[in-house]
Parts: sequence; structure tokens; C-alpha cells
Amino acid sequence: MCYRYIYLFVEMIENMYMGMKSRIGRALPAQKGQQIVTWSIASLWQRSYQLNNQVYAAMLSRGYRGEPQELDEYKTRTLDWVWLFFSLLILILLLSVTYAVK
Repeated sequence: MCYRYIYLFVEMIENMYMGMKSRIGRALPAQKGQQIVTWSIASLWQRSYQLNNQVYAAMLSRGYRGEPQELDEYKTRTLDWVWLFFSLLILILLLSVTYAVK
């Protein structure tokens, strides 16, 4: 899940940079640039905090209670193997029909 949010944060930073670049359009003094970067970091922190709260609320609404729950160990049954066999059979038939048409 963290991997997904890294890209989200990078996208947020890119959007903020593009917005600053399009509004300013010229070089800034160093002190003004530092103020803008500081404001951007604070804004990003606030957005990430809000996103964290939204994700946590979504997890709570789906039954999260503080501890991750693990499913019981999955065991394959005969029906699973039959389903796999028929799925592969259909795939092979579709591929053979596709190549026969060409």
C-alpha cells in the first residue's frame, strides 16, 4: 500500500510544482523561493495527513480493528483442479481457433 502512495505523493508534488511554475513564470529571489518550498512542504504534509485519515476511516468501515487478520491456510480441493483444467482447456481452444482463422 505504501508503494501506491509514493506515486500519489510524487504526483501531488508535480502538480504543485507545475502550478507554481505556471503562476510565477519567472525567476524568484532565493528567500521567496524558500517560502514557496516551505509552503509546499506544509501543504503536502497536510494533504498526506488527510489522506491518512481517509484511508484509516475506509479501513475501519471495512472491518479493520487494529490487528491484521490472516485467512486460514488455503487448501486446493478437487473442484479447484477441475476449474483449472476447464479454464486451460478453454484457453487452448480459443488460441487454436484464433491461429486457425489467420
